[in-house]
Amino acid sequence: VNLNTGTRTILSDNNGTGTYDATFGSPRSIAINSNGTFGYVCDSTGDKIIKVELATGNRTTLSDNTYSGPDINYPNHVEVDDSNNRLIVADSQSGSAQIIGVNITTGKKTAISDSSSSGTVSFVRPVGMAIHETTGNLYVVDESLAAVVKVDLSTGYRTIHSDINNGSGPDLMYPGDISLDLKNNRLLITDSGLASVLGINLTSGNRVIISSPQVGYGNYLRKANGIAYQEGLGYALITDSSQDAIFGIELTTGERIILSK
Repeated sequence: VNLNTGTRTILSDNNGTGTYDATFGSPRSIAINSNGTFGYVCDSTGDKIIKVELATGNRTTLSDNTYSGPDINYPNHVEVDDSNNRLIVADSQSGSAQIIGVNITTGKKTAISDSSSSGTVSFVRPVGMAIHETTGNLYVVDESLAAVVKVDLSTGYRTIHSDINNGSGPDLMYPGDISLDLKNNRLLITDSGLASVLGINLTSGNRVIISSPQVGYGNYLRKANGIAYQEGLGYALITDSSQDAIFGIELTTGERIILSK
């Protein structure tokens, strides 16, 4: 999607764009490596991670349950951890939700945080993640807990960072995705139940509304799913599946602009 014009082009699909040994079934999330050459897609139909060359659209299976390590049962979100040459995958399978590491070179899987890891909370349905590379923490949105869970990536230890009992501000209802805004020491999070984008303080867990039907102007969000933010861009990018649209949210005023639909 061209952010200046809103024009959309297909990078890779099952209809001839790109060569492949991996077919898309239910792609849930994509993460791009730091030099912008490859995208990594978690596909919940095949319980696999697909590597996509962005210049050509060519696809290969990076990892699935034929590779060593814990089984992937319902991959729902993926992030690139470039400094450790791995992907971090949120597996949302009911009863066995977990966070898995996938080696980018070999496809080998390792458990990062699961039922065998210690912590003050267990995952129910992790749906979004953001890596804080400086602190070594992973922030995970758990939709069923209506919470942001902090995971120590070195130990897998889990604690609640923000929910109804931790941090002040509006209660989360159906949080979806999360991104870091380090300049302002906060997380940015979508919540389809509140039709809002919220900021969550990285220190206190306190929550504030950034954009909602009452804050900012422009077309309302209906079902905000994904969020992406890059420092210097000036706005966050939001996908809204109910409107089949990509929004730009100005983070100071909360103004909402449809960039592509």
